[in-house]
Amino acid sequence: MGNVTNCDNKGVNTMSRIIQFNSDSKIFSLKARFYAQFFVAVLLAVTTNANAQISSEEKRPSANVLEEILVTSQRRTESLYSVPISVSAFSKDELTKRGITKQNELQGLVPGVTMITTNSSNEFDYAIRGQTLQQYSGSAPAVLTYLNEAPMSPHSTSGSALYDVDGIEVLKGPQGTLFGRNNTGGAVLIKTTMPGDESEGYFRLSGGDYNMVGAEGAVTIPFSSSFSLRIAANIQREDGYITNVLEDTSYVIGGTTLFSENTTLGDVDNKSIRLSAKWTPNDAVTSTFVFQHDKAGGTTGVPQIFSHYTAGQTHNGNNLTTLTDSFTGGQQSVYADLAKQNPYEEYLLYTGPHKSDGMYFLNTTTYDLSDNIQLKNVLSYNESDSIVSNQLNASPFIILADLDPSKCCDGLNYLQENWSEEFQIIGQTDDSKWKYIVGAFVSSNDTTNIWPFTFGGFSFYWRYKTEALSKAIYSQATYDLSDATGIDGLSTTVGLRYTWEELEAEQLPGGINYFEGNVLSQNKTESEPSWHLGLEYQKTDAMLLYATTRGSWRAGGYNNGTAGANGQGNQFDKETTQDIEIGAKYDGTLADRPFRGSAAIFSQWNQDYQATLYILSGGAPSAAPVNIDSARTWGIELSVDASVTSSLRMGGAAAYNDAEFTDPKVSSGAGLTGDVDNFANTPEFSASLFASVDLPTPLAWGDMSIRADGYHVSKRPFSNFTETIIPDSTLPGYTTINMRFDWENVMESGVSIAIYGKNITDEMYWLGGFPLGFIQGTNTAIPARPRTYGAEMSYNF
Repeated sequence: MGNVTNCDNKGVNTMSRIIQFNSDSKIFSLKARFYAQFFVAVLLAVTTNANAQISSEEKRPSANVLEEILVTSQRRTESLYSVPISVSAFSKDELTKRGITKQNELQGLVPGVTMITTNSSNEFDYAIRGQTLQQYSGSAPAVLTYLNEAPMSPHSTSGSALYDVDGIEVLKGPQGTLFGRNNTGGAVLIKTTMPGDESEGYFRLSGGDYNMVGAEGAVTIPFSSSFSLRIAANIQREDGYITNVLEDTSYVIGGTTLFSENTTLGDVDNKSIRLSAKWTPNDAVTSTFVFQHDKAGGTTGVPQIFSHYTAGQTHNGNNLTTLTDSFTGGQQSVYADLAKQNPYEEYLLYTGPHKSDGMYFLNTTTYDLSDNIQLKNVLSYNESDSIVSNQLNASPFIILADLDPSKCCDGLNYLQENWSEEFQIIGQTDDSKWKYIVGAFVSSNDTTNIWPFTFGGFSFYWRYKTEALSKAIYSQATYDLSDATGIDGLSTTVGLRYTWEELEAEQLPGGINYFEGNVLSQNKTESEPSWHLGLEYQKTDAMLLYATTRGSWRAGGYNNGTAGANGQGNQFDKETTQDIEIGAKYDGTLADRPFRGSAAIFSQWNQDYQATLYILSGGAPSAAPVNIDSARTWGIELSVDASVTSSLRMGGAAAYNDAEFTDPKVSSGAGLTGDVDNFANTPEFSASLFASVDLPTPLAWGDMSIRADGYHVSKRPFSNFTETIIPDSTLPGYTTINMRFDWENVMESGVSIAIYGKNITDEMYWLGGFPLGFIQGTNTAIPARPRTYGAEMSYNF
């Protein structure tokens, strides 16, 4: 027998929470409770305001305007409400007051955005307007994250911290002209704070339940009139909210003994530091440099049993897979029942680690050639090394697991190396009739997958490497049609991008597909245009009307995890998409009060839609990206933001999506055929509401406010086969409410404090599901965090 190894990272006991499973039949009551609790909170805050006995001379000045929101979604700085596409944007202050500290918390911020979380609470991908990606996929993401205008790694393997950022923008719909590679669903733009010309900074300490502690801060140091430096850092630590309650149980695999112990799952131990510098050698040139290093640790937040199939079970005439039922002699059903009684307790033979180490470098240099022409160059490099381990049957039997017995208890190892170079000419004519951008872009993405796997007691590896080289040239211009048509404020936008892709895949020694006679190296090239055509009408200074149509595409690739791959038979094709969006934006007044809002209706079509099927290939479990002939998504998106009174601000947003496969036939060179029956990971309805009340405190006290945020989403299937071979794979809808009290500049000290509660109704809901029922007979899902509370203290200097 090999070494006895304790595979947990921590041995922290937490009180288990007995929470009953909520079915989707309760959606109506969820909505009722949502609105009741939300508006009670607002009324209590308003009542506090009305009953305050403070003279008007002592109160702080009221805010009768809504701050302007500037965005860069068209690669130039402009007002959010003059941009003729659907964009949601949030400033640094807005992110703080909404309690957004990680990328994977953005779902509750922007209705219509879904965070795809499958096999670990530490990992995620975005889904917008039906454009998505699932774990273990060879596809490129349909929604990519940009940091300071440069693309980041295509797969996020950690809930990256958001600290010292100026703002976030979420762009919806195809962005293939200005943001390039694979953005068929949208883009998420993150802008970090750059050093200014004066010394300033802040620090913030936070703490809360689950032993949560956090610290972040930044300081700007100007060394001269032409050079300044900013140093920012962030630390986050907290215990997981899921408990592995199995104790004193051992299991021998690969010469190693796994020994279970009561631990928490989903522990967080993240650290990050960022150095930013700005150099302005003269009035025409500005060069900024950013270097960031991230290190994540803790334990994997393992999915829980969501549904389970038993011997002889069928659904709509289909025999269901019952591997976990037969392998465990029916004991899997016992643990499935326990999971329904308490989703926050699991019974696992080991606690897997979560590790991630990455760095990022960026240089942006601008040169003002004249008052109307600017040259810009954006160069970036980033790399990451991530490990995540899982027991995918979520019970004390090693049936399906990402597990490396020789390195207990490591699992899937992602190594990514990416660089990009982009050159732009941004300008306009002297009379501002033409505004244009011309650019060239090249990027490289290298990913090495070392994927240990255990299936039914047998262990093996997938080992492969993929490389993608992308090159593009593009241009987009807006022309003022006012003189030509006699309609003031009318303009048109035309954009075109052409992209060339070179794709390579290589099987590596030690992998299950590395054998004599198999094709070990594959490559192919693809090319396709992306385009944008829009008509904009600035009807008044406050009202913008627009219509746009766009086309984009997502590169194909290889099913490198498919056992017995041969020739070109394991490839999947590129996906193309087109959309039409019609919208209106208003930034003015309503009933003599500041008011802003937006509305958009869209329809998007896809050909050769890329989806991931979880199948058995050559007797081994595999994630196989395939093409589905055609899909369509249409929907409506709304947002409002109003200063109701001098101290009360309210608003919200909503998104409706109707997604379907118009031709559900699956086509794959690997020989996979058939039809899908359901559109996964796109909920039909989601909405958010907020209210913020400024309390009438004396000026000497500082500013006090109370804020409430609510979010509701309807049920969400996480499988494409809910009606046939993978039933019971739909997550129920849910509603959450967060509240926060802020006291800024306490007694003119410069210190600010805050107290907050998240999910204050202790709603049981799920972050995402993993449709493994066809492989093993059990589907799993990640339970979301229960009610949490905490406090913050910050100081600006």
